[in-house]
Amino acid sequence: MDRTRLKFEKFFSNLLYRGNMPNVVAIYRTIIRRANFLLTNPMCGASETLNFLNAWIVQAEIGGSLKRLLVRTNSQIGHSVDTLSSINGLMESYLIGSISFEECTIRLSTWFESVNFSKIEIQTIFAIQRILESHGFFCFANRIGDELYIPLGRNRNGLFKWGELYSRFLFKIGNRDLVEACMILEDLKKLHGAKEPFGKVVIEELDHYLYLSSNGMYGERAVPVDTQFSALINGRDIVIVGPGIDPDINWSNISSGTLIIRFLKPGVTNWNHENPIGKHLEEIVYVNGQCTIWLQSLTDLSFLSRFKSVSFRTKSILASRLPNGRTIQTNHHLLQRGAPLILLYLLWDLSLYQPKSVSLQNFDFYALGEPYRKTSRPLSMLGSNVTEFNLCRSSAAHDFADNRSIMKNILKYRMFHASEKMSGVLEMSDADYMLRLEHNLGRNKL
Repeated sequence: MDRTRLKFEKFFSNLLYRGNMPNVVAIYRTIIRRANFLLTNPMCGASETLNFLNAWIVQAEIGGSLKRLLVRTNSQIGHSVDTLSSINGLMESYLIGSISFEECTIRLSTWFESVNFSKIEIQTIFAIQRILESHGFFCFANRIGDELYIPLGRNRNGLFKWGELYSRFLFKIGNRDLVEACMILEDLKKLHGAKEPFGKVVIEELDHYLYLSSNGMYGERAVPVDTQFSALINGRDIVIVGPGIDPDINWSNISSGTLIIRFLKPGVTNWNHENPIGKHLEEIVYVNGQCTIWLQSLTDLSFLSRFKSVSFRTKSILASRLPNGRTIQTNHHLLQRGAPLILLYLLWDLSLYQPKSVSLQNFDFYALGEPYRKTSRPLSMLGSNVTEFNLCRSSAAHDFADNRSIMKNILKYRMFHASEKMSGVLEMSDADYMLRLEHNLGRNKL
């Protein structure tokens, strides 16, 4: 691996010297970071082999695209044709309406009881899990997810010491075995990989995750890097207003010095109508990748000047061009698969800057009815882009359940206070939560 890295360095250094490629340093760092991550983390590596599959699920049209998707995975990774064909047949029958959701569920149950997962490649299990979740069968996706640990454990060996400890650390935190997680983290720090630049980044994230999950008893808090944002956030009371249907906020109880945080969405640039008493409060907004693309297409961005800060999740030229723009400090190594939701990025980012308190309002993780209130974004019941299974595909890409579990651990930290509604959703078991998603999103094709 060191020899490969040297070749990369020489290649990119030559390009940089000749000036033939913009952002060459960023490209080089991204390639090296991903290569390190995949080589040292077999569980995530197996998931990342389906990166293209993930993109196909999110972008594919309902119907014929699913068949092309399955053909692609068969040719690329060598999945079991029989296993994928059976799932393909069920999904196509369901999509064209020849069988109902209930009938498809019964057939999936029969298939699940008869299949021998020990004979299926791990890539196939990942593929089936994502395909089912992207079409609303959350309960079966969750059951298949439980089977992933069996082949992953079978494939581990001495070459993957880092990855094994890394996976065990996340598992122990999820089970609230914080003392054992602390011991595993200390073992990770002793490995050679922890001393390399990539390893140091991962260790810092795991340390901070343990610090938050244990309410400061274990681990070490990561160091913030944005001094201007630190001056804005440090010691302040903050209310994060989510997009949930039923507003939880009593605006009259919010002091004038409180900061309000919202998620900017395409077409929604203010929320004055949601503050019935007209109290003036400073606002900051967080911007996800989809909204960043929308902002970059606009010629007039003057409406952003009203916000104290505009925090971009993805790298964008706007972060440096806007006087109030910034790029958030992200966490990439806490999920076994999928990508963090913007709320998880936000909580992680805020936790570095030590506000006095953070109250989370209007969040239900899609578990309590309609996904959004109409004033939070332009949409229909089918979601922001008005297509069937939009939110189901989003879950397949992000893994809502794993995001929820990580947020539940992070919110153990003393500065965070979730609303009663949000706390109730966080306390659900994974099985109950997936059942709610299946009922609210899957059956309604949201």
